Amino acid sequence: FKAGEGYDFSFIVADMFDDDIHFTAEIKNKNKAPYTQLTPEHQKVKVLGLAANILSGAWIWKTESSYTYKKALSRNDLQQQIQKHMMNPSSDVITKNDKDLIKLMIGIEYSGFDDLLLVYEVMDNYIKDHDSTLLNEERETTQSFRFDYSMLNDQFSWQGFLYQLSDQNGMIMRTNISYDISDGWNIEAGVIDYMAGKEENTLYPYRNQD
Repeated sequence: FKAGEGYDFSFIVADMFDDDIHFTAEIKNKNKAPYTQLTPEHQKVKVLGLAANILSGAWIWKTESSYTYKKALSRNDLQQQIQKHMMNPSSDVITKNDKDLIKLMIGIEYSGFDDLLLVYEVMDNYIKDHDSTLLNEERETTQSFRFDYSMLNDQFSWQGFLYQLSDQNGMIMRTNISYDISDGWNIEAGVIDYMAGKEENTLYPYRNQD
């Protein structure tokens, strides 16, 4: 970690369990009826990273990058493998592939308005040695916009969040307000909207679940 006037840099070296889960599959039989049991697991990964923030007046420019070794990524052919295993029990059911993952984030924050914070971020994920069995695309680029507004000495707050998926696969919009009545009592309300105009969009099945 290194900090100075108007900037800071951080180096990250980690050997940890991944926050993201993957599933292991086991074929079982109950009353001679086979079924698949999926068990969530966290895989251990090694991560190297760098983060930087630069302050310029009311602006904060920030970036984060990381290299993750052998991250567990889900496969897209699980159902076909299970069907094959039913016909040939000696065949394995492989639920994940271990791949190296490169992440990059570039963002900006603006706090020049009273009681208002604006944040914009672009994130890029790249999978090394990608293959067609992976559920994820080789490169996925997303972007997000967020605002936080407060007034009445933080008694009232209003947040908004807009997130665009990679390859125009839809957008998620969320907004919520909160009002503190007294210590330990507050009122909150929120709305979330899944926006997808095409049937092939990832969020299309959820478009009416606002």
